[in-house]
This record gives sequence, C-alpha cells and structure tokens, in this order.
Amino acid sequence: MPIASTPDHVAVAVPDIPTSLQRWRDVLGGLVLWDFHNPTVFRGATLGFNGGGKLELLAPSEASEREMSTGGPSGFVEAFLERFGTRVHHLTLKVPDLETALEVLRAEGVEPTDVDLSDPTWREAFVRPSDVGGLIVQLAATPYDDAKWAEVEGSTLPALPVSGPRLLGPTLTSTDLAASRRIWTLLGATVHDDGADGDDAFTATWDDGTIDVRVQHGQRAGAVGLRFADAGPRPSDPALGPPVLAVR
Repeated sequence: MPIASTPDHVAVAVPDIPTSLQRWRDVLGGLVLWDFHNPTVFRGATLGFNGGGKLELLAPSEASEREMSTGGPSGFVEAFLERFGTRVHHLTLKVPDLETALEVLRAEGVEPTDVDLSDPTWREAFVRPSDVGGLIVQLAATPYDDAKWAEVEGSTLPALPVSGPRLLGPTLTSTDLAASRRIWTLLGATVHDDGADGDDAFTATWDDGTIDVRVQHGQRAGAVGLRFADAGPRPSDPALGPPVLAVR
C-alpha cells in the first residue's frame, strides 16, 4: 500500500547562499520566500518559481565552517559538499501522518533513518539514497503551511512568479529501474513510462504535486540535475549548484 504524500520541495547543497542566488534567483527567476538559519548546522533559503515548484538552498553555517577549518566535526551540508560537490541533496515529501508512513515503509522492508518526532511543528524521517536509488528522500509532517513558515522565519510570504522558467524537478539515474519504480510507487507517486525512451526511463508524479521526478537508466545511481521548462541548459558549477536540464 503506497503512503499518502505530496512533494513539497527539492533541495540542493551549495557553498554559499548569496553566490548561488545568482543562478536560481537572478537568472532563473526564483523568488526568495523565506530565509532560515540554524547557527550550528546550516543556513538556507527557500525559493518559489512560476508554476509553484519550490527549491531549497542549503549551505554550511558559520559555526560548522569554523569546525571544518580547524579539523573538528563538520555539519551534514559541508560533509555532503566535500563528498559530492554542489548537487541535488534531497526531495521532501509531506505526509499527513508520519507514523503511518513509517509503518508502511517498514512493512515493505524499507527502514527509515534519522526519525525525529520531537518537534510537533516539523516531524521528519529520511529514506536512504541506497533504498531510493540515488537520492535522499525526506518525509515530513507539519501543521504549518508556507505562509506560516514565512511568518516563523520573520517574513511575509510573497506571491509566486507568474511567468518565467518553471522548476519541474530532479532527474536521477538508476541501475535498476524496476526497483526504482517500486520504491517511488511506495512513496506515493504514480509512475509513467517515458514513451520516448521505452523501458529506459520513467517519471514519478503526484496528483497534487508541483514537482515530479524523472528516473532514467544509468551505470551509477544518483542525481543528474534539475529540470526547468522555458530555460536554457546550464552546467554544474561548484559555486552556483547542479546542472540545469532544459525541457521544452
């Protein structure tokens, strides 16, 4: 039985938020909806795009940067950057009932990690990339909508852009498309085989989602980049972020 879920946002890890905004805001037209900062772990910004897709930029906090420079323990963002560079970090799926979602996953042999039920405003758990096929999936339950989150972070939610490029979602490669179809179906998506590529690709969509996931066969599992409609392709950049994959 699939879990009930709706994609909320896709996140990328970048070294520095102001620098990365040169691509995601200034070139691709994203609007900063709110900023957030955990002084000891990470800082970030959530951007909204034409069509409703949301992108979360994650960068190391000042404290975690200092720890890394002195050889101390580093936070998860800089550890990710050290290992993978600037690339897609995770996809967040919101669920109405996190405990039920976890029960469904465990019944199907998927053991979530980093389960945190302590904060009633944001309860979360993660599905490992090894289970999904190349991408961290965050499951989150919250009573807050975007307007409330903007208020919590000290701002007022602006209206989303009504023109310009549209964020469609991440593209992944998988070494086992059959297994990938099963996990994305379990995560609440409807899987559509890509007619252009026959059995070599599929797209996972959600009825109420503004983001989808495209999975294509590859020799290694992982995130290829972010698909945008009405935008030109852009390569991976160590300061700006993962590749932009153009879709017409």
